[in-house]
Amino acid sequence: MYSNSEYVLLGQILERVTGRPAAEALDGVAGSLGLPQTSWPVGNDLPAPFTRGYLSTVDGTTPPPYRDGTLSNPLVPDTAGALVSTVPDMTRYAPLLATGAGLAPAVAAQRQAWTPLTTSGVRVQYGLGITQLGDWVGHDGSIIGYSDMVFYLPSARATVVVMVNAADGNAVPSQALWGQIVKLLYPTSLPSW
Repeated sequence: MYSNSEYVLLGQILERVTGRPAAEALDGVAGSLGLPQTSWPVGNDLPAPFTRGYLSTVDGTTPPPYRDGTLSNPLVPDTAGALVSTVPDMTRYAPLLATGAGLAPAVAAQRQAWTPLTTSGVRVQYGLGITQLGDWVGHDGSIIGYSDMVFYLPSARATVVVMVNAADGNAVPSQALWGQIVKLLYPTSLPSW
């Protein structure tokens, strides 16, 4: 099962093993993967250009007033979600994430030792840091004011990335939009969505 706290612990292990701050180590990984617009922000500053992020402050039963969450400190989630990126970088990253490219073969295989999370409807399985939704492999995420879906369809060598500048405690808007796009482009890859 996924847990943000496990990613924070992994970040602490990364710092201990490398002797460097996690931000520095992860910026180095992003650079080596060819992701020039992916970085660990310093303080509340986001790299330009960026979009403002919004979150609902109500329970969803009335038209929501939105709160600007753009300047929420991205360091709060630490290694569980402090990275900032762009759609082009995530489009390049999705196949690497899904296939385990660059990892030792044993690690890549272990990442896809799937644990089923559903028994009906769309097949949802979780591995080590990745999710399988139907035939798609990738990861989703949300943080104050933002949500995203980064998934790759190996059989078609296709990537669909959705990044939305809205998120709240009740919904992750990128999931619904991503599902609609996938159903239009690859209808059999995500049955029962």
